[in-house]
Amino acid sequence: MPRPSNLTKMPREKLQALISRAEQALNVISTREADVLVKDIRAKAEELGIEITELVDRLRGEGAAQPQRRAAATSGSPATAGSAGSTASSNGRRKKRSNPLKGQKIEPWFKHGDNAWTGRGRPARWLVEYIQGGGKIEDVLVDKTKLDEARKIEAKIGGPKRGGRGRKKKAAGKKRSS
Repeated sequence: MPRPSNLTKMPREKLQALISRAEQALNVISTREADVLVKDIRAKAEELGIEITELVDRLRGEGAAQPQRRAAATSGSPATAGSAGSTASSNGRRKKRSNPLKGQKIEPWFKHGDNAWTGRGRPARWLVEYIQGGGKIEDVLVDKTKLDEARKIEAKIGGPKRGGRGRKKKAAGKKRSS
């Protein structure tokens, strides 16, 4: 096999022939690996007592869009075949990955009267005012098992200072003369 430095010196026709042979070899290897995979799946399905048709139906029922995306990612040139896990879209821009919990309703962590906050995102204004006004976060926490997380939130909000003497500022005044 030619070394990479030699590839730039090869004539275009020979380089294209080499690429063609490499693609053919990749196809043979892919077919061989697929045959091994099918054999393994059949053995495992038989071991579990599952019919292959039932397994295929389950695969189609769980995510019909997945096989199409997989096929689109693996078809085409060998350069795009490895990008099955990529987040690039067809126009070349990256898709934003969103949080899997985004849009799901969850129970609030904090409640005070009619006010409630789930603990996601920026702290609610009423909670900030409550804590800075001297309230304790434990008083509005719904699930007391989440007390440690709640105290971290309270520290970020910056409630009133409790205890300790703190640092005294030096008084701005006249300088001593010796």
